Amino acid sequence: MSTDAFDEMFAGRGRKPFTDRAGRADDFASNRPTDGSYRPYGFLPASGISQVCEVSYWMDHTDVAEGIAFQYRFLMSVRYTGHDELRLMLPDCVVVIEGHKLGDLRERLGRQQVTFIQEYSPRVWPTPPPGDAPVVLKVRVVKG
Repeated sequence: MSTDAFDEMFAGRGRKPFTDRAGRADDFASNRPTDGSYRPYGFLPASGISQVCEVSYWMDHTDVAEGIAFQYRFLMSVRYTGHDELRLMLPDCVVVIEGHKLGDLRERLGRQQVTFIQEYSPRVWPTPPPGDAPVVLKVRVVKG
């Protein structure tokens, strides 16, 4: 087989670069809404790989945020039930995240491409997220 025949037969079948296979954090951050609409999770760019993820939830019947910030090195595993519940296993607690369409969040947590997760509150965001969009409905921190 000549070189030309080989190139013709196998052209365009090379491996994708790692960044194309794994996704780019800056692509994720670039589609961040600027209109103040609800975003269940996201990536705020910083130098290097994200080291910390902040999980925010709301005190009952208020617009006062509570939360937990954890370093990714302490995230032992991400357990899940379908696309509606995630459990972040940390050494001293379990963060339970309930919502809808959380599969992408699970994948991005595994790649350390999430710097914030926030529970939806109608007091903070009067316009509810679209029905086909991911949403975090409840966050609980269960102490071990």
